[in-house]
Amino acid sequence: MNASIVNCSMIQGLLNCSDHNKSLHREEDEEDHEMYFGFSADQDVFPIVLTALIIIINTFVLVLVYKRKALRTVTNYVLCSLAVSDLLTGLFSIPIYLACNIIRKPEICFWSEIMLRLTSISTVLHLLMVTMDRYLAIIYSLRYHSLVTKKRAVLVLSVIWCVSLFVALIQLAWTTPGMSVDKRPEDIKDKEIPYDLLSIVVFFAVPLLVMLITYSCIFFEVLRQSRNIKKNSVPGYMENRRQDRHEWKAAIMFVIMVVVFVVCWLPFFIIRIQHNFSNAFFVLPDVAEYILIMLRFLTSFINPCLYIFGKHDFRKALSKVFGFKRRPSRSETTRSSLLKTTEM
Repeated sequence: MNASIVNCSMIQGLLNCSDHNKSLHREEDEEDHEMYFGFSADQDVFPIVLTALIIIINTFVLVLVYKRKALRTVTNYVLCSLAVSDLLTGLFSIPIYLACNIIRKPEICFWSEIMLRLTSISTVLHLLMVTMDRYLAIIYSLRYHSLVTKKRAVLVLSVIWCVSLFVALIQLAWTTPGMSVDKRPEDIKDKEIPYDLLSIVVFFAVPLLVMLITYSCIFFEVLRQSRNIKKNSVPGYMENRRQDRHEWKAAIMFVIMVVVFVVCWLPFFIIRIQHNFSNAFFVLPDVAEYILIMLRFLTSFINPCLYIFGKHDFRKALSKVFGFKRRPSRSETTRSSLLKTTEM
């Protein structure tokens, strides 16, 4: 199948059929345009499978936290909210994208862009909140439970969702869902370009810089605490060492989530701006743009996989659900032996 059908599904933003490509291919594709409508196995099977996987794994996360009391922590509530954001990708973003790709109606493709914007902003704000949560847990460990309460967490999560909705829907102030891209007046483009530039600065560059600085502080603090514990041989050395190891793994897992976000979302923002400038900087092959869209959707599957298999309490709950026997650590074995000796 001709790869040009990929760009023709991008009617708005990243999903735009750019004016540049239209001018290049208008004549040669005019006769064959009808054949590009409808379902395409090459283009549509993978997002359908991905939709099912995203819905299954994020629903599983929500059910697991609901069923397991030990998982009901503030950090995991934030991850549950992130799972809801990822679930929206499976329930709405990808299906609307497929509808845009198959039916090619400007209204559908406009709402596809809105959903992409909503989930992108929601994801980065959730990652920023998790980063600050980990910072407080490690840097201010003694005051953490007084600083981070469920009521405050719910308040911040509410702000995150309100901001995400507002920024995504603000586009309705200057454009309408049924407006075709090639018929947009210049004054609308003049509003979209600052909007996209502001979005990439406020909801990508600034949060990324904050997260990089914060995680650097976290790693230095964990390293400092680990050295102090080892140097001073404080009581409960093995237990503290095990706790440090868990903190390291959790921090690394969240850093990986940030890296995944950067790799999968940065192209979205860049190409969105590129389309608004009528491909003035570069022109990507159609297949490349399709891959970048799929990468963006893939984050909604990767995120829950990371904290299910990378976070200690999730792994522990998972082993109980499926009946896996967890091998006790050396410190747990030693503590058990001491208790038995004491009882004798």
